[in-house]
Amino acid sequence: MKNINVSECYYHINVKYDILVIRYGELALKAKYTRRRFEGVLKKNISLALDIEGIPHSINSEWGRIYVETDYIENSIPVLKKIFGITSFSPAIRTVATIEDISNLAVKLSKELLSREKKFALRVTRTGEHTFSSKDIAVYVGGEIRKNTQASVDLTNPDIELFIEIRERYAYIFTERIPGPGGLPLGTQGTVIAYIDKPIALLAAWYILKRGCKTIFYNTYKRELLEKFVEKWYIPYPEIIDSEYSIERLKDILMEKNCLAIITAHTLSNDPIKTIKDLENLKRNVNLPILSPLLVLTPKEIEAQYKNMGI
Repeated sequence: MKNINVSECYYHINVKYDILVIRYGELALKAKYTRRRFEGVLKKNISLALDIEGIPHSINSEWGRIYVETDYIENSIPVLKKIFGITSFSPAIRTVATIEDISNLAVKLSKELLSREKKFALRVTRTGEHTFSSKDIAVYVGGEIRKNTQASVDLTNPDIELFIEIRERYAYIFTERIPGPGGLPLGTQGTVIAYIDKPIALLAAWYILKRGCKTIFYNTYKRELLEKFVEKWYIPYPEIIDSEYSIERLKDILMEKNCLAIITAHTLSNDPIKTIKDLENLKRNVNLPILSPLLVLTPKEIEAQYKNMGI
């Protein structure tokens, strides 16, 4: 197990953040069977990444949400930021979905975060059958928080936003939504090959990985850079083929691995005519779709996105 620490950031005197509420976007648009399958892949990818970092956890889900229970909330955050398919997540505290339990927990947390000088906003959402509405919770809990902290309400420009997400059996209280990379869970789409011949080729591969494609790396560049990329983005069971470039070798790999497309790092920044000719030549030789996501980006956009990718 790697050395991990319990951060005080998500521990207060009277309350302890003990669960991560994970949201996904595009999965929600899929048919029921496909959505269930994609969700299963996403859960597997999350669990594998946490295992790699030696973070003890349990994981489960209900319609529209995935939940990770762990004592190592702070250590889990940078991991979840790198899992394709996650749109956002929140360190949260769970309680039973009754108005009394929700209010008691919200007041406890608010006492740690608010004072007379602070302003707060309560954001309540609810799913399922309950004896109360979202408005009932907002009015009652908001009143209890004000009474116990003397803080004032400001829905437009609060110092603290307190979110209450009520599901069927449980309610989750949190104060932030941390963005993930979005996209689709890695491994839910077909197999492609990414030609890695320079650093920005990793960015081209990143865009396709974000679409859920199982990606084989045909590497003619520095392996250590590719390994760093694979490790950073928790790519499960990566397949790297190191070789000098030849069109025949590429064709052999495509046939052997039954790839559906090729990913290249072509851009239009230097010599657009040469780029177009190179792509035409490649297309004649391999007769497969060629995906070059960097074609639509300017040099400054490529540089910025590469830095954001963190390699």
